[in-house]
This record gives sequence, C-alpha cells and structure tokens, in this order.
Amino acid sequence: MKYIIAIVITASVFVYGVLVGEYQIFPFEQLQLTKQFIAGDNWLEKRCHGHVKRYAFFAQIAKEGNAKHVFFGDSVVDGLRSENFFGIAYSKMASSGNIVECLDLIGSDLIALKPQNIIIYLGGNDADGQGRQSVTELSASYLTFIEKLNAIGTNVVIHGIHRGYPGTRDQSYADDLNDSLRNIAGTTNSHFIEPFGLLDFAENQANFDELTYDGEHLKAAAYLQWLEYIDRNLPESFPKFLVTKNSK
Repeated sequence: MKYIIAIVITASVFVYGVLVGEYQIFPFEQLQLTKQFIAGDNWLEKRCHGHVKRYAFFAQIAKEGNAKHVFFGDSVVDGLRSENFFGIAYSKMASSGNIVECLDLIGSDLIALKPQNIIIYLGGNDADGQGRQSVTELSASYLTFIEKLNAIGTNVVIHGIHRGYPGTRDQSYADDLNDSLRNIAGTTNSHFIEPFGLLDFAENQANFDELTYDGEHLKAAAYLQWLEYIDRNLPESFPKFLVTKNSK
C-alpha cells in the first residue's frame, strides 16, 4: 500500500512539474482543469443545478410581488437578510457560490420578470477559482446577459467585484475582471459602480473582525457602509437601498 501511495505522489509531482514547466499552468488553473475532468461534459449543468432552482424560486417571489427593482448576485448579495437594508424597493435574487457562467442557464427567469432596474454583483466566486472561465470567456457570458437585459428595456448597474482578502481571492483576476466590466458597462450604456475600497481587505487590518467573517462575506457594519456607498453612486432613476428621513 505504501508503495502505491509513493507512486501516486511521484506521478502527481511529475505532472505538476510538466504543467508548470512546459505549459505555465499553475495551481489556480490546475484546479479548473481537475474540476472539468471530474465532471465531464455536464460540468456546467452540475455546477449550476442548485443555482437554477434558487433563482427560479426568487423569480417567482419577485413576480408575485410585481418586483420592478432587483439586486442580483452571489452570497455577498444573499447575505443581505434584513428588510431594514432594502426598505420596500428591491427584490433580492442571489445564490451562494454562483458563477458568471451559470448566467447561461439562470438568466431566463430574470429576463421573464422584465425588471425596470437591476444591480448586478457577480464574479467574486470566479475570482476565487470556483469557475472555469478565463476573464475573456467570462466577459463574453456577462456581455450576452447584459444585452438580453438591454433588449427588454431594463436599466443596468454593474457593480465592480471587491478585491477581498488576498489569502482567498485571486486579486489579479478580480482587477482584470473589473477592467472588463467597466468596458462592458461603457459599450452597453450601463452604469458602473467601482468596487468599494473599504472591502479590499488587507492582512492585519484593524477593523477586519468588525466588517467580515473571512475577508469576503460581510457583517452588518460592512453591509451598512456598502449600501450607503451604493446609494451615493446609483443613477437618479434607481431607488435607494437605505430609507432615511430625507428619502421618505
């Protein structure tokens, strides 16, 4: 048994060396290749199966409430569980672990809803290595989704992805993705909101424990400041998140 384990380890090291030395494929990319190999041709359907159901559930709730304004995204959006954050304006459509490529399967529920306004925060999980697309491939999926929203007259706000904590997020990927999202916003007449600098977490940050659980997912204090930031940067045609005495 020990002999077999030694052979497996040796072979793994050899393959790693070939990928790095010959093809410049590093651990982040190897993770994607491994996941594709295990899942086979049905990778996307398997990866997005739960998200498809969850978005359909949110879409049905939004439809019954005749929702006109949607906040769309992943676990960072889904973590907004208090109605005090939303007032009465926005319906949440979010699924933890969602990636941009899943838009190819989940977008139809949102399109059928025909919202007036939508804010999109999506791509963080891709920057964490949970997807399989390069920034170029991801951008093509994202652009197609925005064009479908444009076609039904929905006003779109694209929110840049927070750089998060360097220990868990590929910040270079996040930076490249944000550059691409800025371009998509410009070419589709969408509005782009820059990533909120407070949520670009650094090692030994003094207020880390006050704002976040893990450098990506937010606590109430961070959500409050983030939504205040979004409200300051929304187009006038979009309702605000935080209901104040001055906004009633």
